[in-house]
Amino acid sequence: IIHGVQGNPIMGLAQKLGLPYKQSTMNMRVIRPDGSVLPLETMLKFASRAFGTFFEWLPAISQEGADVPAESESVADRMFSKDSPLYGEGDSETREEEMEMARNSARAFQGWTGAPLDYVSLKWWSFGQDTTGGDAVLVDGYRPIIQWLTSKVQQLGAVITLESPVTDITTDEENGVSITVSAETESRQTVNYEADYAVVTLPLGVLKYSPPTFDPPLPIRRLMSIEKLGFGLLNKVVLIYDSAWWAGLGAGGSEGEGDETGEVAVNILLPSKEDPTRLLGPSRGRPSGKHAPLPGEFPVRSPEYLKKNPNSLMIFNVHSQGGIPALAIFMGGEWGDRMELCSEEETKEWADKVVKDYFGKSLMKSIPSPTKVIRTTWRTDKYAHGSYSYIPVTPEDGDGKGASPIDQLELSRTLWGRLFWAGEHTELNQFASVHGAWTSGVREAEKVLVKLEGV
Repeated sequence: IIHGVQGNPIMGLAQKLGLPYKQSTMNMRVIRPDGSVLPLETMLKFASRAFGTFFEWLPAISQEGADVPAESESVADRMFSKDSPLYGEGDSETREEEMEMARNSARAFQGWTGAPLDYVSLKWWSFGQDTTGGDAVLVDGYRPIIQWLTSKVQQLGAVITLESPVTDITTDEENGVSITVSAETESRQTVNYEADYAVVTLPLGVLKYSPPTFDPPLPIRRLMSIEKLGFGLLNKVVLIYDSAWWAGLGAGGSEGEGDETGEVAVNILLPSKEDPTRLLGPSRGRPSGKHAPLPGEFPVRSPEYLKKNPNSLMIFNVHSQGGIPALAIFMGGEWGDRMELCSEEETKEWADKVVKDYFGKSLMKSIPSPTKVIRTTWRTDKYAHGSYSYIPVTPEDGDGKGASPIDQLELSRTLWGRLFWAGEHTELNQFASVHGAWTSGVREAEKVLVKLEGV
């Protein structure tokens, strides 16, 4: 997905390369545990409040309000406050149900932030000036862009080496940079690369939890910024079918109420009161057996908390956007962490049963099993340790050492005149996005060109 097509460099590149894309309508359908679909009018009202609160009201409170939020105040504190527009107004018979739906669905926004909402700073929410406009979906994904970029750099004589983790980065202000890599083979052969300049694009998770050895050591202010910023998580469980058996079911539960294909892009499954933790993943939001904490893993909630704070589950209709008969379940933040600690078989069984239960009741027919299930595991990936960055809330006992956009700027600063830094975590305005990563790379490339040209 390309978020915010206006001024988005990825959108401009896709158009330049002639890549097929679709404007994303992001229309949705909300399904109750009994399979009934929320009436279209009710769904539109509910969606408007949830998205409006998250993407409009909270940014206005944070950046344009009469008071600056405290560093200890989280997005969740204000999102679920009594004066939040999330709950709407009135005393209708369905108000309690509507409020519960709003709370459950708003908690699922941690798929957007990469972290639970009570971990995300309200003070810095929407501080950056990101791209605007609607979203678009690249029909063939990002692979064509990667292939094009690979071809371009290789034409210029560049060599791309895979499966060779960087172990040491030595910088000499007079002589340049030396990079040591260790091949992932039985011999563990090491290779040194010498250059005048180097651009470090290691993910924030790697810098936090398994960095290479820097010589000289990174300055203390750089280390503090790396430590303070948060690194969140968004995993996906993709169920691939022989055909899109759900095609044609519209937003209100009948035919033809979706986009031009008659489909909706997003399905929201509501949790049940009888089984409130079912949608939190194969292990219901709790650890699956004993395990050592993963680097960056969010702390485990108590069983009491999980029952009192259920989440809705978002399922993206890949077929409506790219033509592939697949559904993608989004597992953000802490639920992504819990899912990674379950086996692939447990994850497949859970996802299959949830889809069959909710959609089977809704369509009143038997749902086929997927032919293939693919899941991402970004937290346990030693070359990532997560998905993208966020600015965390400062604990009340944080001694004024909370994270801020200054830390993102710090991570973008060149060190010793030789070592340049790129990555989404270095982009104040566009962090946590593909276009942010791209923008940071262009930014640093321009700096290097200035050095090489001696301007």
